[in-house]
Amino acid sequence: MKKLCAVLLLSALNFVCAAKTVNFFTPQMQWTLSGGLNLKYAPDLAFDNAAADTSVALDMKEIAAAAGFRLQNGIFDFTAQAAYAPTVAEHFNVGIQSVFHVNAYSDIFTETDFLCGVYFRYDTLNRFSLSAHISYLYKEARIFAIADAVPRIYNHNLAHELELSFRPLSALTLSASLASHTCYRYPLYFSPTLKFGGEYEISDEIFLGSEWSVQYIDIFTLSANFNGFENRFFIKLRF
Repeated sequence: MKKLCAVLLLSALNFVCAAKTVNFFTPQMQWTLSGGLNLKYAPDLAFDNAAADTSVALDMKEIAAAAGFRLQNGIFDFTAQAAYAPTVAEHFNVGIQSVFHVNAYSDIFTETDFLCGVYFRYDTLNRFSLSAHISYLYKEARIFAIADAVPRIYNHNLAHELELSFRPLSALTLSASLASHTCYRYPLYFSPTLKFGGEYEISDEIFLGSEWSVQYIDIFTLSANFNGFENRFFIKLRF
């Protein structure tokens, strides 16, 4: 897996170096402050629980960073991520991305996830964009009840995401993605999440939106199981 990530990264760097027009840094900064309410439903479609989240993100085209947390009954999540991807020929960004995530269940266990891999983005700068990453995933858990006998449980795994965005109107953006994880959920490969969403620009600074996420377990086996879905409503402030 490490060799695969290294080969993909080397290929991406070769692509960047071979391109005629490469921009390595854009000084203009765009900040986004986001808050959301997430409603989770069980496989039988019964309401399970609700969670609130907030995050802040910085976008400088070639450099992107974000951090946020989510709170629900007895559960806390924190995620921080960063990416550096030089712009190639105006429409392409190729580089690396890393993610750090902590999940804590009160008095039960804590789990830490670290991702690092190759990031790619294509943007027409008008209507359509596509982004993807493939990463190495390191997962480590500490279960309090057995911590004396087994201090930690760890796993080396794979993670990826593919997202499409379409702007049918200048104020409306629609998106769809297939990923092995979400911002606050990092299962072992491959229990995918299918996500569909949209956001509408109320003004230059205010955006409202909603996302629907459908979760599966072992989707490519005969035992594939629907694991529930989530609906998130959010507001974004950009400045």
